[in-house]
Amino acid sequence: MSLLFLPLILKGTTYFALLDSGASDSFISADVVKQAGLRPVPLKEPIRVRVSNGQSMDAAHFVRVTVVVGTLHLRLFL
Repeated sequence: MSLLFLPLILKGTTYFALLDSGASDSFISADVVKQAGLRPVPLKEPIRVRVSNGQSMDAAHFVRVTVVVGTLHLRLFL
């Protein structure tokens, strides 16, 4: 199975995002949030997520970024 990466432009810088059609939500690394100068917003309670390599971690923040893929609009968690 091959992975599909799409270019994602945040504040003029291009990053590459893994497109995971089976994911429950969209996630972004803390490093990219910091590099792009985005402002994380705390969640009321952290959520447990499983990342592409199978490991689990807690996401305690989200960022308000509109990502448009066709007609799909996404909210990214940190």
